Amino acid sequence: MNAKPHIAHVIDNARIVSTNPDDVFAETRELERILTQDGVARVFAHRFAGRLRYCHHTEGWYCLRGTHWQLDETDTAFEFVRVLAREVSEKGDAKDLKEIRKTAFASGVERFARSDQTLAVTSAKWDLNPYLLGTSKGTVDLKTGRLSSQSAR
Repeated sequence: MNAKPHIAHVIDNARIVSTNPDDVFAETRELERILTQDGVARVFAHRFAGRLRYCHHTEGWYCLRGTHWQLDETDTAFEFVRVLAREVSEKGDAKDLKEIRKTAFASGVERFARSDQTLAVTSAKWDLNPYLLGTSKGTVDLKTGRLSSQSAR
């Protein structure tokens, strides 16, 4: 058998969920009857909710790094869009491949994703609880003194 491997990426220790290209293609087709930047952006937002955020005050993407959100300085979100575009175009015809695998298409998907409310934040959303203190080992609850290594969403 000559099956293609599923595409997966790793953000620190948190594995990004990857699905069978056929499932991704069907999901995109279900969202939009034709492959569009908006349709792929909706799949992207669904797939990376809770692991990527776009802050409109800093104009940057943030990745969840175990216990904290870290500014992405290597265009991780754009790379994930490229991977997703490859996945959704696996079963496409030559016209789909030509359009979907262009930088302009990926840029459009990434731009749509910035405003998706599952990914979009402002600086006001980062520190909602004044009694939580982020540290390199986790979050300390200043009321109880307890350290939590679970990531906040």
